[in-house]
Amino acid sequence: MDNANAIEEGQGNGISAATADKPKKKLKKIANHTPMEILHGTLAILSVGTSLSGIILTIADSATRGITIFAGALTAVIGPYVYYQQTKLTDIIALKETYDAIGREVGRLAAENRRLQDTMGDLKQSIDHLEDMETALDVITDRQGQSIDAYAEHVEDNAE
Repeated sequence: MDNANAIEEGQGNGISAATADKPKKKLKKIANHTPMEILHGTLAILSVGTSLSGIILTIADSATRGITIFAGALTAVIGPYVYYQQTKLTDIIALKETYDAIGREVGRLAAENRRLQDTMGDLKQSIDHLEDMETALDVITDRQGQSIDAYAEHVEDNAE
């Protein structure tokens, strides 16, 4: 309520002390390619290169040609697949950090919403109190049969 009074009097910024004191953890930027992605990409290129060179070099040897071509093709596929999986893991980590940041923001906004609802309740009570005072003043002026201006003069006369 003190914060609401400060706001009504033109002081403060409307943020409660508990909300303002919490450190905010900002999301950090994610590089286009993380070090792990670069490492896995390099290994994928090397695995494809060595697989292709192994296949080319063993074409002449007919005894192990089938096994070598199969192993080379498998290695050529697994390297890029590992790189692809590493990029997906990086995306998942980024999504988790974003989810956590959104969760913190939702919590902060929920607390602010509760504070605003409390302030709104206090304002409703103030409005009710002012309406009661207006009704009482209307009754007083009706009883005296005078207008508000005459009532104001009467109050000034009584104050002197």
